[in-house]
Amino acid sequence: MGIGRLRTTVTTRLVSRRRRRQAWVSAAAVAALLATATAARALEPPSIDLAAVKKTSGSAVGLVTVQNSVGLPVAYATGFLLGQGRFLITDLSALTRPDAVQATIEFDDGTTCVSKQFGMANPAIGLAVIQLEAATPRAGLDLSSAAPGASPVPVALLGWQWGQTLTGAVGRLGTGPATVDLAGRLGVEPPAEKWELLIFNGGRVAGANGAPVIERGGAVLGINLTMFGKSGMISTVIPAAVVRQALLSAKPELKPFSELPKPLWPSLVVRAVGEPLDAGDFGKLLAETKATLQCKTCSGQGWAMTTTRTHKTCATCNGEKLICNETAYDALAQMSAQGARLLLNSDKDAAGRKSASAAAADLLQTVHKADKTFRPILLRLSAKNLDKPAFPHGFVTYAQVRDTLKAADGEYVLLASHPAGHTLAARAEALQDAGGGKKPVPGDWMLLAGLVATSFDPNAAPAGQAPDKAPAPGVEKWQPPPGMVKDDALPFGRLNAPANGKGPNGNVKAAAEPVVPGKAPPALVGKGTLFIHPFLWLGCADLTKPLAE
Repeated sequence: MGIGRLRTTVTTRLVSRRRRRQAWVSAAAVAALLATATAARALEPPSIDLAAVKKTSGSAVGLVTVQNSVGLPVAYATGFLLGQGRFLITDLSALTRPDAVQATIEFDDGTTCVSKQFGMANPAIGLAVIQLEAATPRAGLDLSSAAPGASPVPVALLGWQWGQTLTGAVGRLGTGPATVDLAGRLGVEPPAEKWELLIFNGGRVAGANGAPVIERGGAVLGINLTMFGKSGMISTVIPAAVVRQALLSAKPELKPFSELPKPLWPSLVVRAVGEPLDAGDFGKLLAETKATLQCKTCSGQGWAMTTTRTHKTCATCNGEKLICNETAYDALAQMSAQGARLLLNSDKDAAGRKSASAAAADLLQTVHKADKTFRPILLRLSAKNLDKPAFPHGFVTYAQVRDTLKAADGEYVLLASHPAGHTLAARAEALQDAGGGKKPVPGDWMLLAGLVATSFDPNAAPAGQAPDKAPAPGVEKWQPPPGMVKDDALPFGRLNAPANGKGPNGNVKAAAEPVVPGKAPPALVGKGTLFIHPFLWLGCADLTKPLAE
C-alpha cells in the first residue's frame, strides 16, 4: 500500500471515529436534556383550564358598582358570592368611598342585585362581606381552608377588568411577603395579626380588586388585592384561610355602609370604567390627536403656496390649520376620556399628570381659536356625542355654568351644553381642579373636556328609597334638596325655575333669556342629567353673542 493511500485510509478512519464519538456525545446530551425536561415537568404543577373554571365559577363573580346617595357611581370593584348566594365578598376600599350608601352587583348574564348592608368588614385584610337584598338563583364559591404549600399551585383569576368585562387569567399561586414586610413597603402600620400573603404569577387582570383566585376543584384559595405605595403598585392575594378566620370571628350582625371601617391597606380604587393610560402613553395619544386634527391640505400651516409663489389662505381649513370631522372629534373625545381617567387614578404620578394636562390645555386653546370653520362643526358633533345612550364616553363641548346642587358627599356644579342644552353635573371640587384651581360661577362659559360616566336623575330618592314610601327602621325619610320642587306634569323634577320645553335625553332645555350679570340663571335637571368627570376646561366668552369680525 502506498504512503498516499495509507494516509487517506487512516484519515478516513479517524474522521469516521470522530463522527461516531460526536454522535454518541450528541445522543447522550439529548438523552440528558430529555431526562431533565421530564423531571422538570414532573415537578411543575399541572396546567388549569381557564374556560372550564369560568364556566363553573364565573356566574358567581360580579361587578360591584358602589353608589352614593344621589345614585352616582363612586367606585367599581369585583366581588363573588359565598355559600348559598346571599352574601358577597369584595374590596373594602371601594365600599368606603365618601357617601357610599349602596352597591349594585351585575353578573355576566346581565342580572343585577342590590346591597346596602355589610355583615363583616376587616381592615386588616381589606375586604368586606355584604348582604344582598334578595337571594340570587346561583350558588356561591367555597373558601378553601388550606394554604398553598411550598410548591406553586395552578390557579385561575376571574375579575371585572377596570369595571368593563369579566376577564380571566391563569397562573400559579405561591407564598408572598409577610404582613409586617408589606406594611413597611407601603408605609403603613402592620396589622396586629401576623400572616403571610400570597402572590399570583401569571396573566393579568388589572383593576379587579376582590377577584377570586380559584383552584381546579373550584375552591377559592385567595382574593386579589392590588395596593400601591411610594414604590408603585403591588399585586397581592389575601389567603382564603385568613378570610375564613375573619368570618368566623365576626359578630353576626348587619350594619349600613356608613358604619364600614376604613381599610388598613392603601388599595387601588377604580373610579371610572376603562383602563387608564400612564402619562407617557397619554402623551403619545395626545400627539396622535394633534396629527388627526391637523389640516392635511396645508400641513397645518393655514396657507398654501400659489403658482406665483405667494401665500394664499388654505381653502380647506380657512386658515385655521385644523379640520373638524367625525374622525377628528372622536380623537378629541378619546383624548378627553383618557385624560379624565388619568386624573382619577391616584396611583399615577402627580408630575406626569400635571405635564399631560398642560399639553392638552394647549391643544384645547388651539381648538378654541378655530372659531369660524372648525367651531360650528364641533358644536354639531358635540351635541350628537352627548346624545349617545352608551356609557362611558369622552366628550368636548362648550357649556355654561347654571347652578349648584348640594349632596351628602359635597357640592355639584350644573352646566348646560351649547347649543343642545344637555344638563351636565360635575363635582365642584373636580371641576375646580380641571380649571387649574379656578372656581367657575353661574354664568361662566367654557370649553369643557372630560368623560361622561352615566345618566342619572338627581331628584330620585337615594338607595332605592322612593320618596312616598316609609323609610327602613333607623333610616331618615328622604327629602328633596332645598329649592327643588316636583312637577307632576313631568317625569322628572326641576330645580328653581321652570323651563320652556324639553331637550334631548329627557333634559329640560335651558331658559332662553340671556344671563343677567350677578344673577344666577335657572338650573334645570331631569332624568337625563349626565354625570361627568371633567378633565380640562378653558374659560371663554358668551357663545350666544355673534363672533367678532
